[in-house]
Amino acid sequence: MLTLLGEVHFWSLKDKIGIRDTDFGAFRYYEKKNPQDSLFTLGKKSYVEKRGMIWSPTKKRPNKLKDSVKELEDLLDTLRVVYHQWRDSSMVQVMFCSGLIANITINIATGDVAEITFDKFLVGKLLSDYVSDMVVTSTNALCSYNDNQITLVYFTKPALKNGSIRKWSNLDAKLQVVELAGPSGRRLERKLSINTNGDMVLIWWRCTRDEVYPWSPQVKDQDRANVHVYNVNGTRSELLCYYRTEFDPLCVAFSQVQPNLIHSVEQKVSRKGEVTVESCTYEISKGRLQRTSVTCIPLQTHVCCLAFSYDDTKLLLGCIDGSLVLFDEGRGSTHIVKAAFIPTLVCWHPDGCLLVVANERSQIQCFDPSLACVKMQLISEDVTPSTILDLGSYFRHQPTLLHIGWNKKANSLICSNFSQSDGFLLLLFERGPLAVLRLVGGGGHVHDVQGSGLTADVLVAQYLNVGQVERAVNLLLSQNWETQGSVCLKCLHLIANYIFRFPLTPEREVQLETALGSFHVPSQPLSHATEVEFGDPVRDLTRRFFHQLIRYRVIEKAFRLAIDLNEYDLFMDLHHYARSVGDIAMAEAALEKADQVSDYESHSGSSDCDCSQSSCSCSCDSSSSGERSEERVEVAHHTIPPPLPIVNRTHPTRQKVKFSDTVTHITVPEEPPSLCEEDEDEARLAGMNTVGLPPAYFAQPHKSPGVLMHPRLKPVLSPSPMSMYLSNKHQVLGPSPDVREDEETGKIKVVHFGVV
Repeated sequence: MLTLLGEVHFWSLKDKIGIRDTDFGAFRYYEKKNPQDSLFTLGKKSYVEKRGMIWSPTKKRPNKLKDSVKELEDLLDTLRVVYHQWRDSSMVQVMFCSGLIANITINIATGDVAEITFDKFLVGKLLSDYVSDMVVTSTNALCSYNDNQITLVYFTKPALKNGSIRKWSNLDAKLQVVELAGPSGRRLERKLSINTNGDMVLIWWRCTRDEVYPWSPQVKDQDRANVHVYNVNGTRSELLCYYRTEFDPLCVAFSQVQPNLIHSVEQKVSRKGEVTVESCTYEISKGRLQRTSVTCIPLQTHVCCLAFSYDDTKLLLGCIDGSLVLFDEGRGSTHIVKAAFIPTLVCWHPDGCLLVVANERSQIQCFDPSLACVKMQLISEDVTPSTILDLGSYFRHQPTLLHIGWNKKANSLICSNFSQSDGFLLLLFERGPLAVLRLVGGGGHVHDVQGSGLTADVLVAQYLNVGQVERAVNLLLSQNWETQGSVCLKCLHLIANYIFRFPLTPEREVQLETALGSFHVPSQPLSHATEVEFGDPVRDLTRRFFHQLIRYRVIEKAFRLAIDLNEYDLFMDLHHYARSVGDIAMAEAALEKADQVSDYESHSGSSDCDCSQSSCSCSCDSSSSGERSEERVEVAHHTIPPPLPIVNRTHPTRQKVKFSDTVTHITVPEEPPSLCEEDEDEARLAGMNTVGLPPAYFAQPHKSPGVLMHPRLKPVLSPSPMSMYLSNKHQVLGPSPDVREDEETGKIKVVHFGVV
């Protein structure tokens, strides 16, 4: 079973957090050495210090870490947190209702606090103590309240310098109070969202469909709208567009990929209590807002939490009955599972392949994109993986978890001395403390192709390492070939190579067929560019699957697969193998299909032939197709197959592989050959076309002059004059027809392409 390992670090010096001395997966800060420390306490202290972690913060300048941690804890205990966000992979920014901002830098190697700085620029400059929401970019910061005003802060200097955040007082920040459109005299909690370019800000609040407004002749449509989009340029702002949602909005935010797209999630409840969620996409074009798509998702109960993936293709909904609903816009599918508790917080990992859900009681559960539960465990001497990670057991009183959030992936281009391999999940508890869950191997860099982080190929490899092939295949099916084609191809190679290592069973056959079907039979049609880019590698894996079916005598499915691939050499391989096992009907059918493919290729190539000689290998004759088919059928009954014609063929149009819905599996019982049967088999092998197929691993090896024994006791055909298989799939050569021995005269006649 796949298990994620982690450590939890509580940034606290208070005794309300109780951690056993024998627990090496949870840590907090302590005062200086206590004479009453037990032997176990001293052992854990030695463990912490020798691994570079902090046991007791120091008061040394310039950081004065111990005083900063105590001050942060007091602020969390007395003030309300209105903003918390990872600014990069190692820095957290927290803003309190008073306007005080705390910048917390962590050590990415240990998860400890490295430095805490406080910024008092906004203290006393806010319009109200109750701040609804806040957003911060590299050039602007905006604070919203319950009334029709926001505070706009413009930074004339860059906020980041040498990878560290500077205080706002050093940025020549300018403040501006902006009056907003909307209903006046009503206190509404306004939420903010800013686009990726930082030049547009979205302001929205919740409202019901049947909400009543007092009549007034001066009320405009923009005052009735609950979604406003403003254009921001420096300290100037201008209303760009607006609209009113049809139902109660749960979330309205800018796209994390495109700057001019807006995603909204609205919940509709009918009079009968039926719940429907509408996921809408709006596009801002030339100052106008247009709805481009609407998707309705029927649910059983109300939604209590939601989150979009980082590529905006997946939407996870948490319901009050404990169910998790994953809507995949790219594949057009919806998947539902039951969580172990009622989720109140959901979060996507930056790699997009790990979902974290939590509740207010500090219970955490992880899922992959196919909604398969992934077990977790804190580092310990014992192996105790669990589907639920309960952090409430470390508190003397039941805590309330308010927020969770993953840190951003480090940029490999500006990364410093060493790589960041671990991921950090920020945990914000009511009235403190702050904590991070350090996930071992959950980090990585942006655009890193070395298999770091928790990408789909990394999880597939981990699943295969523990033998969970079904989960690996389901994870592949949850990916999108259009946007993540290279990752999907790598996952498909990992799954196929893993299955090819073992004997083919009906279960493995279905698994490999399902994995290949993710490309050949997708839920949504693939674009032509995607098929051209990844078609050949996937087709090569499909050919390997075909030969694997022949080796294990699944002839009918191999025949169907050969029809889908429509390649000449596959039909010939199937023809010779079917004839060797005595299946005459299948051999004739495969030979007939090979003849059809050969004729099609010959006619396609003859149009480009410029030869005029009678001995041209293009075979530009006028023989009828009926005569050729009769010759093929007659040749099939000979003991020694004559050479196949060598023609200049062009590649036929590759048809799209479509696996049939009904699969017929014919099992041929294996019987050990007797002594007389062995002689017959040797004579037959000497006169048949083996087409280079390796024998089945389950066959009993027997010695013959043309067989070599592999060190692993697998029979391998030795190269001999009767081996008639070449790597070139368009040429199958037999014994040379140029030399024939005349038994009557004892002379040798030499035939050169029909000229004696």
